[in-house]
Amino acid sequence: MRCWHVQPENDLWLVTEYLHGRTLAEVAQIHTFAEQHIAYVAREVLQGLKFLHSRKYAHRDLKSSNIMMSVTGHIKLIDFGLCVDLNDGPRIHMVGSPYWVSPEMIKKEPHHIQTDIWSLGVSLLELFLMGPPYSGSAIKCMYFVAVQGLTDQIPKTASPECRNFLSLCLKVDPKERATADELLEDIWTNKSGISKGVTDFIKDIFLNHTFKDMGFE
Repeated sequence: MRCWHVQPENDLWLVTEYLHGRTLAEVAQIHTFAEQHIAYVAREVLQGLKFLHSRKYAHRDLKSSNIMMSVTGHIKLIDFGLCVDLNDGPRIHMVGSPYWVSPEMIKKEPHHIQTDIWSLGVSLLELFLMGPPYSGSAIKCMYFVAVQGLTDQIPKTASPECRNFLSLCLKVDPKERATADELLEDIWTNKSGISKGVTDFIKDIFLNHTFKDMGFE
C-alpha cells in the first residue's frame, strides 16, 4: 500500500494492491481441498506470520476469511485491524473471532505471537472439515478449546505428517506450540509437489463461481 498527500485539495490517497480472487473461507465452502494443497496454504500463510512475528507483531484475527487466495495461487493475509505490537510484552484482553481464538485468550491469560499459530491450526482444520470445529455453536467451541483443546478434531484420515503438524499448532499451552520458523521447517510443509495444480484448481473454482454469479449453472 502506498499513500500520497495531494495538494491543494488536501486529500489523502491510498493506493492498494488489487488481488483477483476470493477468501479462503469462500473457497472452502465450495471446494474440498486435497491435503497437499492444505500444506501449500499452511506454508504460504506461515511466510506472512514469520514476517510479522520476527518483528513481534501478532495478527490476532487470523482466520479463513482473512486469508486471500488469488487466481494465480498467491496467498496473502488481510485485515490488520487487531494487529498489535508486542515488543513491550504480552496482552491480556480477548480479541478476534470466537472459533479461532486461542485458549490463553479465552482464559484471559497473557497472549503473545503464538496466538496466531493456534488460529492457523484452526484455519487448516477448516479446510478438512469445510467449516471450523463445532461450527454450530461458538460457545461450545470456546468451551472445548479452553478445557481440552481441539486435537481430537484432527481428521484421522490425514497423513501422520499432517496430524503431527496440526498437533504442533494446537498445543493448549502456548509455550509448547511450534513457532512459524519451526513449522516452515516441518516435513509436511516441505514435501515436494505441494504447489502442483494449485493455480489450475483455483482458476476452475473462480471461473465456475463467476458463471454462477452470472446466472449460469
